[in-house]
Amino acid sequence: MCIIPVFYFISLILSRIYPYAQTEKLPLGNYLRTNLLILSLMFFVTGRFANTNHLFHYEMKVARLVGSGFYDDALQVGSHYAKTTRNLTSQRAYALSQKGELGEGLFSYPMQGSQYLLPIVQDRVFTRNNRQVFSSLGYIPNTEGDFPTTRFLEMANRRDTLSSRTLHDYLLCAYLLDRNLPAFNSLLKLTYMQSEERLPRYYREALLLSAQAHEDLRADSTTWTTQDAERFEDFLGVLQEVGEDSLDAVASSCLFGDTYWHYYFFE
Repeated sequence: MCIIPVFYFISLILSRIYPYAQTEKLPLGNYLRTNLLILSLMFFVTGRFANTNHLFHYEMKVARLVGSGFYDDALQVGSHYAKTTRNLTSQRAYALSQKGELGEGLFSYPMQGSQYLLPIVQDRVFTRNNRQVFSSLGYIPNTEGDFPTTRFLEMANRRDTLSSRTLHDYLLCAYLLDRNLPAFNSLLKLTYMQSEERLPRYYREALLLSAQAHEDLRADSTTWTTQDAERFEDFLGVLQEVGEDSLDAVASSCLFGDTYWHYYFFE
């Protein structure tokens, strides 16, 4: 739009120097003024009514990168944006699961509940990507519309005979998103606690929160690190200081916005 006026005046000067030589004897400027006006109007309408929604563009870019297997690049797209959508969240969760980091990185992004963890089966824009998500789980919901995500994952987990780690992680994260810590603890004991591997970050944070709720921070203390316990104490201190006023979420997000504790109390 800034170039059009400059182009117009240059064209007007050229039309004065080189007058129209046909029988009509009309100067070139007469034609340029009308056409440039129409062209400017077309530019304005296109720019005004084009889709400038940041989240939509993030969705499309993440879907393209995930579909091509560039999971690290996909997880960087819109990572600092404060809002999210179901398609964006489900594609990020899938990328994390393919890297084996679902329990390590999920809550570093904005979350809106377990319903956002999986996409809708029939989505004309993201059909191919959605099929990849459900293929990784080994099960597809028996519906074309929306469905209860946690219930679907529970049914899939009961029918799973291969003890799929991906499916377990999805269900564990669904419980965390639902703030269902008892169900999370029960499933965690059946999946992770029997191995000697280190628990993912957000599983450790959930265990700390669960232990604090039962006033037993020494129980299962080997499942989290000293740094986890120290940061949790800092979070509890901030939680007590800010009270329940309107600045709760802001005060917490500045220091603990990437923790499960912030999601549990404020999202």
